[in-house]
Amino acid sequence: MVLRKDKPAWRDLWLLPIALVGIFAFSGLEMLVALNFHAPFNEDTLNGVGAIGQMLSYIVVLIVFYYFHYQEMPGRLSAGWAYVKKHWLFLVIVLLIVMGLESLYNQLMAMLPEGIGFKETQNEESLDVLFKNPAFLPLSFLFVVILAPVVEELFFRNVIIGELGKKFNYIVMGVISAITFAGMHVIGATSPFEFGSYFIIAVALVYVYFKSGKNTAATIFIHMTNNLVSFIMTAFFS
Repeated sequence: MVLRKDKPAWRDLWLLPIALVGIFAFSGLEMLVALNFHAPFNEDTLNGVGAIGQMLSYIVVLIVFYYFHYQEMPGRLSAGWAYVKKHWLFLVIVLLIVMGLESLYNQLMAMLPEGIGFKETQNEESLDVLFKNPAFLPLSFLFVVILAPVVEELFFRNVIIGELGKKFNYIVMGVISAITFAGMHVIGATSPFEFGSYFIIAVALVYVYFKSGKNTAATIFIHMTNNLVSFIMTAFFS
């Protein structure tokens, strides 16, 4: 069954509980396995188990999303790829502006007194454990560069704006999308100013989503490329 374009795809809201349950379930199973092999119970182990659990959960989310929309998926993929090919320069310019603003913002935050500013966000520090062992780099690449951008764009742009916007107003849901996206990345933050680092790219992604005619492929391209640059800098230059 193909849903009418003017009606929200309410079933897509199941993606969030599926992701959350999946993270807890996979992480719990992995922790049991780790303890069985007498792995040290420390912050690195917890961060590693959490990241792998999140990665497996995201794979499940993508499978479910494809099942929900398998009839229209070829058309979506074709339209998305066509937009990226035609407007890649615009997307790259937006990304460069975002990266410049993020760099400037983070440099200013590093100059603030300890306890207020930050040199690296808590989210980045929790992901650093994935880069400590070179053997895990392929998994890190899959999670950071591929899975996370796709799943996060499907939820924060496609579902929150594209679907819920049909019911509650696109602009309002765009604001909610930017705030919740940034908020999700600063859970456990040590500085309140970490929010701004993610809010910058969140606003850019919402802008591109609207500018592209609500084309999720456009925001996935920016999100993936941004994470790819971060991956390369962390894996090979830090």
